[in-house]
Amino acid sequence: MQDLGTLPGAFATIAGCCHTINNREEVVGFSIDGTGSTAFVWKDKVITDLNTLIPADSTLHLLNAEALNDAGEIVGQACVVPACTEFHAYRASPKEQ
Repeated sequence: MQDLGTLPGAFATIAGCCHTINNREEVVGFSIDGTGSTAFVWKDKVITDLNTLIPADSTLHLLNAEALNDAGEIVGQACVVPACTEFHAYRASPKEQ
């Protein structure tokens, strides 16, 4: 068992069942704080808010990460900010290095 830690200010970090861990030992899920939920990825033993990895001017807030494959592609749910009353599915792919 491995403690994933939490994002700053969060009181819960949740990695659901099933496809939330890949063969590279990367994990996705969501973290909950006083304002709602935020998608995360845990990679190389570091937890990262997925919203910090998308453009700062994005109109989306990534709420959760539901699954990830061995290529590092992540799918989940997002909402349109600031109201968060419109929801969308997303697929995020890692940048090529």
